[in-house]
Amino acid sequence: MRVRLLGPIQVADGAGWTSIRAPQQRAVLAVLALGEGRTVTVDRLVDELWGDRPPGSAPNTIHAYVMRLRRVLGADLGRRLVTSSPGYRLQIDAQDVDTCVFDRMVTEGQAEAAAGRWEPASERLGRALGLWYGTALADVPAIPAVTAERARLEQCRLTAVEARLDADLELGRHAEVVSELEHLLTQNPLRENIRRQLMLALSACGRRAEALEIYRRGRELFAEELGIEPAQELRDLERAILRDDRPQSGASPRPARLSAHGAARESVRPAGAGSPFMLPPDIADFTGRGDQIQQLLSVLTRDGGPTARPITVICGHGGIGKTALAVHVAHRLRTRFPDGQLYVDLHGAEQEASDPGQVLARFLLALGVDHRVLPAGVEERSELYRALLAQRRALVVLDNASSERQIRPLLPGSPSSAVLVTTRRRVRWLSAHTMDLDALEPDTARLLLAKIVGTDRVSSEPAAAETIIRHCGHMPLAIRIAGGRLAARAHWTLARMATRLSDERQRLDELSEDDMAVRASLELSYAALEPTSRLLFRSLGLLEVSSFAAWVPAAMLGITVEQAESRLDSLIDAQLLTWRGTDAISLNRYGLHDLVRLYARERAEHEDTTHVRAEAKAAAFGEWLTMAETADGLIPERVAADVRGSAPRRPADPALTRLVQADPFAWFDSERSNLATVIAQAGAAGLDESAWELAATAANYFAYRGLYDDWRQTHELAKRICGRADNRLGEAVMLRNLGCLRMTGVNAPSRVVMRGAETALEAFRQAGELRGQIDTLFLRGYALRHKGEFDRALRDAEEGMTAATTIGYELGQSRFWYLRAVIERERGHDQAAAGHAELSFQLAEHSGTIHDRILALWELAATPADPISAERTWDRLHANVELCRQRGERLLEAYLLLATGDLARSFQYEGAREAIERALRAFEAYGVPFGRAVGLRRLGELDHAERRLDAALTNLMAAVELSVQSGSMFEQAVSLKALGGAHQANGDEDAARAACDRALALFKRLGNDRETQEVTGLLTS
Repeated sequence: MRVRLLGPIQVADGAGWTSIRAPQQRAVLAVLALGEGRTVTVDRLVDELWGDRPPGSAPNTIHAYVMRLRRVLGADLGRRLVTSSPGYRLQIDAQDVDTCVFDRMVTEGQAEAAAGRWEPASERLGRALGLWYGTALADVPAIPAVTAERARLEQCRLTAVEARLDADLELGRHAEVVSELEHLLTQNPLRENIRRQLMLALSACGRRAEALEIYRRGRELFAEELGIEPAQELRDLERAILRDDRPQSGASPRPARLSAHGAARESVRPAGAGSPFMLPPDIADFTGRGDQIQQLLSVLTRDGGPTARPITVICGHGGIGKTALAVHVAHRLRTRFPDGQLYVDLHGAEQEASDPGQVLARFLLALGVDHRVLPAGVEERSELYRALLAQRRALVVLDNASSERQIRPLLPGSPSSAVLVTTRRRVRWLSAHTMDLDALEPDTARLLLAKIVGTDRVSSEPAAAETIIRHCGHMPLAIRIAGGRLAARAHWTLARMATRLSDERQRLDELSEDDMAVRASLELSYAALEPTSRLLFRSLGLLEVSSFAAWVPAAMLGITVEQAESRLDSLIDAQLLTWRGTDAISLNRYGLHDLVRLYARERAEHEDTTHVRAEAKAAAFGEWLTMAETADGLIPERVAADVRGSAPRRPADPALTRLVQADPFAWFDSERSNLATVIAQAGAAGLDESAWELAATAANYFAYRGLYDDWRQTHELAKRICGRADNRLGEAVMLRNLGCLRMTGVNAPSRVVMRGAETALEAFRQAGELRGQIDTLFLRGYALRHKGEFDRALRDAEEGMTAATTIGYELGQSRFWYLRAVIERERGHDQAAAGHAELSFQLAEHSGTIHDRILALWELAATPADPISAERTWDRLHANVELCRQRGERLLEAYLLLATGDLARSFQYEGAREAIERALRAFEAYGVPFGRAVGLRRLGELDHAERRLDAALTNLMAAVELSVQSGSMFEQAVSLKALGGAHQANGDEDAARAACDRALALFKRLGNDRETQEVTGLLTS
């Protein structure tokens, strides 16, 4: 997507430029495009379109404009206009907006000119001006943002024209530029630099009289319109022409001075000479921040408009590298601001911040003002300061600012100077370009450490280097401290430092050296907070989650969500907290940098009692459980019966409840990365009930999404917590749910399922949890069936079915019909198996659980009674395959595909091999031995039928090996039978007999008379 603003607004996707017909849509698109990829809030759009008197329906109208604009842009471009709470964002790179390209090319052209490379300067500036195709934003309504940008762009265009003309004059193109300069001067008669350029061009062409006439007219115009004399440079140029001296062509060493400031300049006679240079030394090993540097260079060298000075504010918490970046960029800009670089540390994070009046005194003395005539008041000093900078190109660096009140008097008044501010507080008070500085990227952090300690040391211990960087949270100050300690201790290995940093409670002590310390840097920001915000900050340090929404600290402090958000904003303002965007239910997410979190926890342990900290954590875990239960109740999938414990819960907030109920999956998606952390923290806090209940409440979500690793991780973690706490019920629920997970084939040896089911069954019997008993009777029966112990499995099925029928537990009934179906099929009774499987499917379909429908369909596909039944099963399989694809459930889809392939092979339907091979790829990805064994056996049987005996033997031998791993006696037997048939077809009677003998023994143990007879027939044929 590309956008053109240097004329009527247009968009393109590569096929051609398109105009936007509706004026209000053009206005919305313009504001979004000017945002350069940043989110523009709905409130901002309302302000732009209606000002101080918006209609009540303004936000809805904005939404309507955006929807229409998306339709106008079409499907491809419309996707670039994304909703980004609390507004909208145009996903577009700077190089795809012509104004950004123009600004960049002008900056590059000016850099070429500053270096005296006039030919490329003229060429680059000419190309930049060639981007214009009319008046900027010509057809966009005159809303404030557009009016301001149009004025800025026009001023930038004129500045670029002047710079290009300067380059042409230096190249001796005097005659070529005369007519252009005459036209420009007609349009801009008060623009002294254009008048200067025209005088130079005319004089160089031998037209001295005309050059002097241009000066005379200008002098009369300035006197009549402004009551002033021309600038000194114009007067000097006139005298040079009169003396017939050859005036210097081209660029003026500095912008022409406006005579309106002459009186102010003459009132102070500078005592010193030269330009002040107050910058601290640049950092020799400054590393990274390339994108930020380019952005700062671009903004600070961009013409701010006819009256506006460029201002950039770098925001970030202590130790993140704000000052280092600002000083580095300021050094890079020395040649662009030849009249001085002023610098001051305003100590904004300390209790005694620098007084603006004292700072102004330092600046004025540096600018050459005699201390004897220094004004007394702040206002008078500020006026003199601005007068002295009015015609200078100076850069002012205001480091560590605290407030608008502190820096307002220090801002130059004219556009010729630029300002670079750093602050720990989020800026709302300046009309400035704001840059939020974050931690270093991993590669940059590694390079910084290598520069400090030496590349060889980092290369020889790469793992330890990564650990150091991670423990430093990629924070530049922390890396510098750790690296500095290593550099000063050549006998230390990096592993030694990594080990010292691994203890969270000692980490801040380790990150302290001489006058540098992470803790001290953070203390300044913490001390400036209000007491209520300090309490919130300390509470957040008790949590170890990666991000959180405002309802978490609201629960911890017993306040409303709105109050929590207000206090969170104060932490963001202090750069102690980071806004992490919005989550899937449109709630703001927040996060602490790792070292900031350690400091917050340290403060909590020093300032809050053990009871207060424990209550805060318990409240947070209770809120997580309440919200999880709200979401879980709406998920259309049941792993097993719900079993509740005694964990504390909090009353549900009605507004939050409605958000969760609107999209329960979105809530779980937002909290998924936190669940294991919260469970572990609850266990460490002695809240084992909270730990296992939260894990159990997430199981249905994990099952629905196919998140088997999350399911296993959270449940095994909670099981260990319950084991240490001797929490028998919690451990039983975890064992039961892990057994249900292992039924999918993930990490599923039957002995593990068996052992867990027996332990859980005993605990459920002791607790009187009947539904839990039913679930575990099924799991034990399922494991016994795998081992071929059909009689014991059927006794569990009988007991479980009776209990499930008595209490109306349909999920349990469905599973016991399935278990009976499997046993009947593996005994060779296909007709009975099909009947049981049909009952299982109908109950599972009624209860809405896809896992159990798939279990039943697997059996129905394996035991089709007739073509009509096969056709019905075929349709059911395909319907559920489509459902799995919609949900992204690859493993369940694989089981269905395998069943589809089996049915297709039995009834000569098309696509058997393709379905089986697709299923195998999924089973291999998930590491499911049983699924791989069945799939390879069925491929081998297809290969055998197609007389591809080498492939058949390879697949069938692998199937036998995997069936042994899976623990399924029946699958091992049928794989051996198929292998024996393939060996026989290949003429290897000994191998065939060996395989069939093993299969025969297994089938006899299973009591499968039909298969026993078939294998016997193979042996005698």
